[in-house]
Amino acid sequence: MNDLNFFQSYNLKRERKFNKDYLFYGIMGLVIIGIMFYGLFNMMKIKKISKEVAILKQQLEISKSNPKIIEILEKEAKIEELTEKFKHLKSMDDYINSNDLINEYLLDSITERVPETIFLNSIDLNTNTITIDGISKNKKSISDFEHELGEIESFEEVFIPSIFQQDNYFQFTLNVKLREGEVYGN
Repeated sequence: MNDLNFFQSYNLKRERKFNKDYLFYGIMGLVIIGIMFYGLFNMMKIKKISKEVAILKQQLEISKSNPKIIEILEKEAKIEELTEKFKHLKSMDDYINSNDLINEYLLDSITERVPETIFLNSIDLNTNTITIDGISKNKKSISDFEHELGEIESFEEVFIPSIFQQDNYFQFTLNVKLREGEVYGN
């Protein structure tokens, strides 16, 4: 016969089943709560930074009405404008220097070929021609100088339009025509 035992349910060990669904929903709930707190935290940060920006804008507007600050801003604008002009001038200078037609190379080429008995009074340099005025002790030195200059490849034509004698010296003018498209010293 079976006895009635009212405490039997308390005497038996209960077997608890582990439910994976509860674990999954618990973790998902924590993640969602974490995301909400993170969003709330960022929203509060954004509000705080927005207030600071508004305060700084207000201070900037107040300071712009200050005459000293207005003067400083005007000077900064002028400095910026002058800096731009300087850059433009520098680029123009670089362009001019890179396209220099007559330079030290050309002058060195001429002075290397001057005989000892010739003294140069002036050299007039243009983009297409060179005019040399000088004096010499004799005509042969002048013709030698003309011949030497004619050997320079950059010179298209070398000629002497005038020679005249004055006080035991010969004064002469020598014209040199440069080849087109030649750039000296590059």
